[in-house]
Amino acid sequence: MTDRYKNLFSTLDQSALSRADKVHLRDQNLALLLRKIWAGHETTRATLARQTGLSRSSVSSLVDHLIDMRLVEERGEGISTGGRKPTILRFNYQSKFILGLDIGASHLGAIIIDLNGQVISWRQEPAPVRLQPAQSLHQLNRLIQEILDESITNRDQLLGVGIAVPSPISPQNPQYLSPTFMPTWRDINLIESISIPDNIPLLIDNDANVGALAEVWWGAGQGCNQLAFIKLGTGVGAGFIIDGKVFRGHGGSAGELGHMVIDPEGPTCVCGLQGCLVTFVGSQPILKHAQKLGLEHQKITDLLSALKEGDPIARDVISSVAKSLGLAVAGLMNMMNPERVILGGDLALAGDSLLHPLRECVQTRSLWSAISNSNIVTSTLGEQVIALGAATSILQRTLTQPNQVFTQWRG
Repeated sequence: MTDRYKNLFSTLDQSALSRADKVHLRDQNLALLLRKIWAGHETTRATLARQTGLSRSSVSSLVDHLIDMRLVEERGEGISTGGRKPTILRFNYQSKFILGLDIGASHLGAIIIDLNGQVISWRQEPAPVRLQPAQSLHQLNRLIQEILDESITNRDQLLGVGIAVPSPISPQNPQYLSPTFMPTWRDINLIESISIPDNIPLLIDNDANVGALAEVWWGAGQGCNQLAFIKLGTGVGAGFIIDGKVFRGHGGSAGELGHMVIDPEGPTCVCGLQGCLVTFVGSQPILKHAQKLGLEHQKITDLLSALKEGDPIARDVISSVAKSLGLAVAGLMNMMNPERVILGGDLALAGDSLLHPLRECVQTRSLWSAISNSNIVTSTLGEQVIALGAATSILQRTLTQPNQVFTQWRG
């Protein structure tokens, strides 16, 4: 397995056999072999047996199963070392494709990736998601059909669908968005409302959680075991990776950084609290602040364009945002001590104009031991990060529980 992917699966690989009972042993061994083939280059059955400690007969049987799944393919013969020439094995990255959906508060995004994370197709468009669920679902279903039609010739090639939403997700009822944060979506069953082929595996998660997942797999978080991803948009959310895994908390609401109170006398938030971070650094409060100072911009992208052109008011607005955000990030540093904090969303495009004052604020409000080996950076995945993370959640499940994806989820 290449160094790039060691942190994604190392803990799982080391402990899988010690936890396994006879019922699950074969499935875990199957997943172990699958990850070895996926993360490496061409290999052989004999090499896999040496790497995993499994018997050659077990490896041969499991590899045959992966070939039947079309995840692994034989690619001719290798060089003999004294006996029969070995058969070369390779992961079939184009055997299946994954759809990732980004349901934002004011936009929709859809992405198709192969099993190596390569983007096949990407679309994004504005949508009144927070206020008009019916119109937004109609728009989303059109977007799904369009991207599938242009990317996949056969619906059987669709492995699964990952969905990112701007809401905490309950482990017991993931199909429903939080009525506190998305009141117009109360009682709307997201799974029943989305037009995807029957019996397709589907995962729903918070947008910041999957953003963190995307960064640790493909972006600025590669190689990190502990990181925080902060999504700056209409709202503010954080996703945490701890020991290589997404941390969701007891009830699924970990990471609601936007509702950390930074000013008890501040504005009333949609959640009912006063002075939440989002009332200062959410997109609408930022634009209102800019308008009060004389900049009549309707979008964050317009504000960023003014910033790029050297507008002093735009610079002051971003600096103010950095100071408010810095209070929350400093607390996060003291509490979590992540290796890396990654900023995503439109506002992250402000780059150094945001990072410099943010880092200065964090340095004056954090313990040196909490920040000395940490850094704050912006996302390298751009506007695709959330949809890509949603798709990655399906890929991760496939590589850790392939039999569940190919049998149990399909009934």
